[in-house]
Amino acid sequence: MEKVMSSLPQKQPQPLGLLVPKSPSSLKAEAPGKQTVLTVQLDSATGGYPDAAWPALTAEEEQKAIQDLLPQLLIKAQREKHYAQQRAAHEQKVAALNRVPATAKELFMDVQARGGKMAQEKGWRSGFVLDDWNFRIYKALAMYFTGDERFETEGAALLNCEPGSLSLGKGLIVSGPKGVGKSDMMELFARNPYAPYLVANCVELENDYGKKEAGPHLVDYYSSLIPNSDKSFYYGHNYLGVQFDDFGAEGEAVHMGKRIDLMETIIQLRYRQCIGPWTHLTTNASMKEIEESYDGRVYDRMIQMFNFIEFSPKAPSRRI
Repeated sequence: MEKVMSSLPQKQPQPLGLLVPKSPSSLKAEAPGKQTVLTVQLDSATGGYPDAAWPALTAEEEQKAIQDLLPQLLIKAQREKHYAQQRAAHEQKVAALNRVPATAKELFMDVQARGGKMAQEKGWRSGFVLDDWNFRIYKALAMYFTGDERFETEGAALLNCEPGSLSLGKGLIVSGPKGVGKSDMMELFARNPYAPYLVANCVELENDYGKKEAGPHLVDYYSSLIPNSDKSFYYGHNYLGVQFDDFGAEGEAVHMGKRIDLMETIIQLRYRQCIGPWTHLTTNASMKEIEESYDGRVYDRMIQMFNFIEFSPKAPSRRI
């Protein structure tokens, strides 16, 4: 009996064709007065319809059921697509944050991408541009902030420095005319795998120092390495350095009637507590002007602490 049954031809499930009106956005009339429809085929073997355990539906009932449910299905599909796109964007962002630029070339490419985004956010008319005035400096800094030893050799030629004058064990003083892009450049390199840092404006620090709750506490905070509260963003570093922006533009700081040269005090303390690639300055003053502004002992310590990088005095302003 079993052999007889197995030899009988099996009935194959028949696909069911249904006509469903297209959405208005995709409606294109094929001929005047003719309704354009979307054909949907249901396979009972995979879709479970029709089910012999339930009453059969007429063609009209099938059509009405699909038309009634179609808006809900389309809305659900839209939402699922939206959330899928959000998940994909989040995964891409996480992957980008977790990717560590292992070479100077990779960091150089990352910084260019950051620069393009910065230009959009700040509304730069000319966008982010690397040219004859800044390309070599960006290239040298990409070496420096990946701990690439070529910074100490090839970097000298890129920066027009004397051979042997550069060191990965020192911080940076970046000087040049107003508007050439010093601050933006250092902000773009703040997130790096070698020695990441926060950015602090010297004039703002001077103003903050005068507040009753700040004063000496501010000096203590900026005189040493700063604990990193976002290790995933800063490539797992436990501590961060500081880049002091617009160095030399601040005046004497006053707290409770007591006057101090705030930045000179902070630099002196950082010399003792965290010398290395953890302190950077940007300034409009030339190296000659810095030398003339500080006494010999302070300037001598600055020579020990920093690599001196200068933009050309002829470099154009990027604020125009």
